[in-house]
Amino acid sequence: MRTVLIIILWSASNLCFGQWTSKFPSKSNQVNLNELSKEDQRYFEIQNLEAPMPGGNSEKEQLLKLKQELSLKYPRKQTSENKTRKSAATDPIIQNGYEGNAPGGSVPCDNTLAISNSGIVMTARNSTYMIYDTNGDSVMVSGPLRDFIPGVPGALNDYDPKVIYDPMEDRFILLFLLGNSPPSTYIVACFPETSDPTGNWNMYYLDGDPFSTGHWSDYPAMSLSEEELFITINLLVPGGSWQTSFHQTIIWQIDKMNGYNGDAALSTIIWDDIDEGGLMIRNMHPVRGGIYPKGPNQYFLSNRNFAAQSDSIYLIEITNTIASGAATRNTTLLHSGNDYFLSPSARQSITDSLQTNDSRVLGAIWENDEIHFVQNCMDTSSGNSAIYHGIISNVSTGSYVCSGSYISDPVRDFGYPNIAHIGEISTDDKYIIA
Repeated sequence: MRTVLIIILWSASNLCFGQWTSKFPSKSNQVNLNELSKEDQRYFEIQNLEAPMPGGNSEKEQLLKLKQELSLKYPRKQTSENKTRKSAATDPIIQNGYEGNAPGGSVPCDNTLAISNSGIVMTARNSTYMIYDTNGDSVMVSGPLRDFIPGVPGALNDYDPKVIYDPMEDRFILLFLLGNSPPSTYIVACFPETSDPTGNWNMYYLDGDPFSTGHWSDYPAMSLSEEELFITINLLVPGGSWQTSFHQTIIWQIDKMNGYNGDAALSTIIWDDIDEGGLMIRNMHPVRGGIYPKGPNQYFLSNRNFAAQSDSIYLIEITNTIASGAATRNTTLLHSGNDYFLSPSARQSITDSLQTNDSRVLGAIWENDEIHFVQNCMDTSSGNSAIYHGIISNVSTGSYVCSGSYISDPVRDFGYPNIAHIGEISTDDKYIIA
């Protein structure tokens, strides 16, 4: 029996052998977080302006137009507050809590979090980080992201941090973006040398314009396999409109042990020109293993995120490791049979509404031969902002079956979901959506 626990927080196939490029980013520097002085941390505590939105205002205007058309077609239904639904799943128990990273004035926050098997939590946001010991109820170390890149000019803004925990190696990985104008555009990948996150970290600068085509990198996401780190990134044209600013989404495939060991260079492959039917696939989201990283194959999801209505789901697979010399890429177009619609802006207790943006995949988990994924959508029966929960079955055989359903409420608006597996073993079909 499958159990899905939901927590609402306000706020056609083709096989591709080509389209990849080998890169060997060199090690930039090493820092020891325990050795940073308070003076060092104060010096690098700077505020950043809002991270640029790809496409600028014209992208917002086009999305708004599509959403207005959908809202006229599927208007909100007037429903009393007492008809709010309650999940049949048992409410989770909050064991403890602590104050996280202090606000730094950056918008959006782009907050990210990972927890280790021993209860160490690493969080990051624009543009600070914190490492916290839940057992000792104490902050181990905290500071600005620039702790990891000493000496880099402040004119290069750092933003969009992401943290992931590797349970196989008992280590965190941190990455963030630096700069947003070619040639000064980088992905900073940070690997700890040991399981002590307050010790030495090895830093590598991945070129944000890897093909020297005048683009910059934005919207990072990452996942781990047993041997490798995968990063998805959008390459954008500086200053373009919503129709032209997006160039393509690429995948960095990286030997994670190079980073942990502090090797002179990372062994990497960049997968590019990822399309289906001649249409570039946007905003690919890595699929993470539920309990442990999977491998060697790795999956990624996308959809028609700017479409007013669609049931198309793109499943991208990389079939092997860099070391094998036999990695290939498959792209499969699936249909869920239940359309997702652009989500309306979510109502709040204040006058301003919450922008829900487009329908891109926001979270995906692979466990028990199924991929579960979530994204924003509209529930056309109520006209409210809702969550689209998709499932892809038969992953191991490649005989994929895709389905999708709405998670909604007649009164409240839902948005910006993510998903995690909460079973103790792989066959525990239990998930939490927040």
